[in-house]
Amino acid sequence: MWAGPGPAVTLALVVVVAWATELKPTAPPIFTGRPFVVAWDVPTQDCGPRLKVPLDPKKDLTVFDVQASPNEGFVNQNITIFYRDRLGLYPRFDLAGRSVHGGVPQNGSLWAHLKMLREHVEHYIRTEEPAGLAVIDWEDWRPVWVRNWQDKDVYRRSSRQLVASCHPDWPSDRVVKQAQYEFEFAARQFMLETLRFVKEVRPRHLWGFYLFPDCYNHDYVQNWETYTGRCPDVEVSRNDQLAWLWAESTALFPSVYLHETLASSTHGRNFVSFRVQEALRVAHTHHANYALPVYVFTRPTYSRRLTGLSEMDLISTIGESAALGAAGVILWGDAGYTTSTVSLDLPCAMAAHLLPICALFLILLSMAQGSRGPVVPNQPFTTIWNADTEYCLKRHGVDVDVSVFDVVANPGQTFRGPNMTIFYSSQLGTYPYYTSTGEPVFGGLPQNASLVAHLARTSQDIQDAMPTSDFSGLAVIDWEAWRPRWAFNWDTKDIYRQRSRALVQGQHPDWPAPWVEAAAQDQFQKAAQDWMAYTLKLGWTLRPHGLWGFYGFPDCYNYDFLSPNYTGQCSPDIRAQNDQLGWLWGLSHALYPSIYMPAVLEGTGKALMYVRHRVGEAFRVAVGAGDPNLPVLPYAQIFYDTTNRFLPLDELEHSLGESAAQGAAGVVLWVSWENTRTKVSSGPGWGQGQGWCCQADWGDPGRPFLPLQS
Repeated sequence: MWAGPGPAVTLALVVVVAWATELKPTAPPIFTGRPFVVAWDVPTQDCGPRLKVPLDPKKDLTVFDVQASPNEGFVNQNITIFYRDRLGLYPRFDLAGRSVHGGVPQNGSLWAHLKMLREHVEHYIRTEEPAGLAVIDWEDWRPVWVRNWQDKDVYRRSSRQLVASCHPDWPSDRVVKQAQYEFEFAARQFMLETLRFVKEVRPRHLWGFYLFPDCYNHDYVQNWETYTGRCPDVEVSRNDQLAWLWAESTALFPSVYLHETLASSTHGRNFVSFRVQEALRVAHTHHANYALPVYVFTRPTYSRRLTGLSEMDLISTIGESAALGAAGVILWGDAGYTTSTVSLDLPCAMAAHLLPICALFLILLSMAQGSRGPVVPNQPFTTIWNADTEYCLKRHGVDVDVSVFDVVANPGQTFRGPNMTIFYSSQLGTYPYYTSTGEPVFGGLPQNASLVAHLARTSQDIQDAMPTSDFSGLAVIDWEAWRPRWAFNWDTKDIYRQRSRALVQGQHPDWPAPWVEAAAQDQFQKAAQDWMAYTLKLGWTLRPHGLWGFYGFPDCYNYDFLSPNYTGQCSPDIRAQNDQLGWLWGLSHALYPSIYMPAVLEGTGKALMYVRHRVGEAFRVAVGAGDPNLPVLPYAQIFYDTTNRFLPLDELEHSLGESAAQGAAGVVLWVSWENTRTKVSSGPGWGQGQGWCCQADWGDPGRPFLPLQS
């Protein structure tokens, strides 16, 4: 952190909570009751008085869980970073190659170093209460010999020279072996004894070394086309060699600073994801009964210039850390980044601009997460009436009484209410799509739209539609313009593939078609996943008891009705694509597949096969996602899709009966607004011309009824 110029840190982030399942208990949150905290460690105290930037740290920064400054004069903070000159006598070489405190650890005085520690720790952390984070930032050398490459090779050279001077007659291979042993032993002692001592002085603080563990996944420069972000196997093995360090640490502090080379690319997200995952692996692996908390150092500007991260990269850094299960992020910057107001990208101005988004992020994190319950207690199969039949009374004077059936409906029989709420694309956030004439709305493509703006509006839309925080009904999101899997966007949806290719081609006009295709697919699918995943997370953060899920997912695409050997089964290719949506099934609180009956099935005898495999696919993906108890609630109609022709009773039984037989939690009977426009519509087989809004004498001449038997 200390070396080289770099920007101070601020936050503009996606709404997310750390939902990753912990296999072992970890340290409880030390600042708040939330599982994920955001800490501000930037010297913005001079923004107002010195730089005339309207940022009041005492007022504006209160949205953060923790505020601190890395400047020398600030002590007794919730976060304390001990740089190399602030903690004992750290041996190193300066930039001119001069030895400081012995240069290499085996040439330094561990006794003199430990003697200085108490004074330094008590100067910067003056009281034992309250608990806080204490980070040791020693970056000049690394305790694993082979990792001291490039400018750090001076420590290997000096170590070899020390051994050679003591044993001038030794062959070079013996010198190297002994030099490595002496260096690694001394480095280990310096780090271990330092940790042991400082933990005794301030036992309630969480201690660890900055940048440990590292993943060394920087090969994107040499291998851009094949870069995956994965930590090399050899580096994972070397991290396991540091078991002594993980055993003595009480927290881990990896870094996910992004180089500008990774700007707005999926490689950036992969870079971050695998670094955080490696820290979490180490945290879980090296303690028998508990896991270390992981606090990720990050910043919203690129590591070598004063340009703020793109929105995509903000999500890829802080959002990814939260999503994977980190305990928090530390937004870091130093005094060198607040010396001018020339650029609006400088941290003070950025902070003033982005704090409202931070506030939204933190408010949502403060809301407790609940657990889902049954759709209807003690009722294994439920029929939910999702129709605006309130218009039957308003327009036609017919009061359709669904209470006589085993049906759950909203009061007033509206689409949205306490028992179920469906959000169409225009009713939730700023969903990007193309109109039928090809005009983009909110950017058109998910990778070309603002997810942060969408989440901000979505937060308000959810609270407006579900005023009470204890909402426990069905919460269905109906987004049908595009599908998150590239391969599924055929026919009229192919515009999303065409425009995605055009977007990449515009950015890289010299790329051949295969490169464009691969990049377009990757960008689209990653962005589509972000839009759907973060919308779901926001939903169950705000209304944790709701059964959140997307309408029409999963789909079976078993529409080959004209095949002489039609079986209704989902093809292996479709199942494989659905398996790629494991992230969606894992985030959903319920699955809402559609079993609307296409009119072409009328009289074919194929309806049962069609329904059976569509419902079966929903159960299959639920099991594959590790939650066989995930509620499945198919959407059904009592008429053929896009028509006013009622289903005959046998096909209605196929819809409802097959769903119940396979173990669905219920069915949602959906009726469009169009079907309530008229008082009577034709319905052969249902009686005397009954429609949605109708009356008939079934033992009670004055009682309205639904064309559905209980």
